[in-house]
Amino acid sequence: TFTTIAIIPMYYVSGLTQYSTTLLSDITVELRNDPDGDENFDHVVQTTTSDANGAYRFENVPAGGYQLRVYGPGPEYITWLGYPLTVENSDIGNSILQLEKNITLISPIDGSTLSTTTPTVTWAGAEPLIVGARFGRPLTVSVKAVSVALSTPSDTLIWMPG
Repeated sequence: TFTTIAIIPMYYVSGLTQYSTTLLSDITVELRNDPDGDENFDHVVQTTTSDANGAYRFENVPAGGYQLRVYGPGPEYITWLGYPLTVENSDIGNSILQLEKNITLISPIDGSTLSTTTPTVTWAGAEPLIVGARFGRPLTVSVKAVSVALSTPSDTLIWMPG
């Protein structure tokens, strides 16, 4: 009598959690899969927390499609972000999970329209953004809800940090 044993190769997935260039510790990271195929990735396979250097690692990961879900450490960050991941035939190292902060538009105010060559858009939680029009061409900034629409002739826009 012979017994067939299937050997399923296992891999590791590792990387860093960060905001901009700052490594973040104590960040919850989940490895999720999607067994029902609805693209919600609602099954948690493994959970870990980033270490003091922002590093995380999952061991014994079989080949397949996954989502790495990273959770913000506080209310100033977006609640969670999902990053697609495919594991096939090799370990995955240096997978950077970039966290994003919530930003709130301060000026111009909601519903306003500016028409100038160098309007400044100011956000809470982010650097101000100065929008410049090349060659002194007019530029219109319209604010509705929290989206900012810019209208100007093509090839006239310059984005400059504040």
